[in-house]
Amino acid sequence: MAFATRNYRIFCKLYNSNLTANYLTLRKSGARINILPSIQKCEFHKQTDRAEVTTSVLSGSKSPLDPILKDKQDGHQGSGSSHDNMGVDEEELRRRENSWKYTKWSLVAMGLSFGIGGGFFIYETSLPQRDELGNIIEDEYSHMSFIPRTMNRVLKRLQYYTEVIQNPMSDKLLPDNPYPFQPIVVVLELNDVLIHPEWTYETGWRFKKRPGLDLFLDNLSQYFELVIYTSQPQTTIAPVLASLDPKGVAHKLMREATRFIDGCHVKDLDALNRDLKKIIVVDWNPSNVKLHPDNLFKIPRWDGNDDDTTLFYLASFLKTVGSLDIADVRDVLVHYQQYDDPVAAFTINQQNLMKKMEEEEIMKKKSESSKSLISRWSPGFNKPLS
Repeated sequence: MAFATRNYRIFCKLYNSNLTANYLTLRKSGARINILPSIQKCEFHKQTDRAEVTTSVLSGSKSPLDPILKDKQDGHQGSGSSHDNMGVDEEELRRRENSWKYTKWSLVAMGLSFGIGGGFFIYETSLPQRDELGNIIEDEYSHMSFIPRTMNRVLKRLQYYTEVIQNPMSDKLLPDNPYPFQPIVVVLELNDVLIHPEWTYETGWRFKKRPGLDLFLDNLSQYFELVIYTSQPQTTIAPVLASLDPKGVAHKLMREATRFIDGCHVKDLDALNRDLKKIIVVDWNPSNVKLHPDNLFKIPRWDGNDDDTTLFYLASFLKTVGSLDIADVRDVLVHYQQYDDPVAAFTINQQNLMKKMEEEEIMKKKSESSKSLISRWSPGFNKPLS
């Protein structure tokens, strides 16, 4: 019995020493791991360059090696993702540095351009005026010192350029009236009244004529003085006007003839050299005629549709107004400004007028027929009795 007990103790000692040695191969140096009872069974599997431990738990407790192995695996995964993040951050940083470098040099170039241009402008505008022989013309700033003289001349030139932009190019935009009487002046807007600008990537800007435009201009030029007045610049719209009116039946006024007020190019009717009582402005935008709103005959803005008939009814309206010999056309225009579509309102009024005239004609014929019947019977009633 004693022999068996002694052998059992030796076996347990060897077993425990082997198990402790196996655990020590996995733990970190300097750390102690308390070995649980032998109810846990550890198996080692070689894969790549590190070992994985699978624990079959016979009871409900966890292995003390699980936190160590989990930290080790998380460390390997975190190191890989950190390398990726560092690569992305370096690429983003390099891109931002290049972008800032380009922006900085662009700002430097822009600043130099503005500086050189501003310096040249100041130099040119600060010089005194010269006559045809090249002699300096004395002005009110010639007796001043250099800095005040330069500042005053530059400010005066800036004021001059501002007035050139804001005011019409002349106080008399049209020549004197060549007729012995004053005909009605019809001022026509160009964009979305006579033509419609369209832009495509393939063709660029193209201008579409409103249906009936050629007949409209030819017909009205016999009764009215036509003026095409637009806020478009002369450099871009002059060729369009030349092809639009090859016969030259209308005067052409462009942006240089407008007055710049509150960021808008306004038609200055006072500079047309014509009586305001005889001016009709056909436009879709009231802001273009805000200095003389009573002279506006507003029509719908044309969007380029091919079935538009506005110009035909507009010609009928203008001919009607011209035939009435009205002393002040603004009285008629103010009346039609209460309608959203004055052309349609005029058309309805004309239809009602025609219908009324037809009814009056029918009543007149009936009255004449009844009178003839009475006159036919009246001699018989007037015969004396024998």
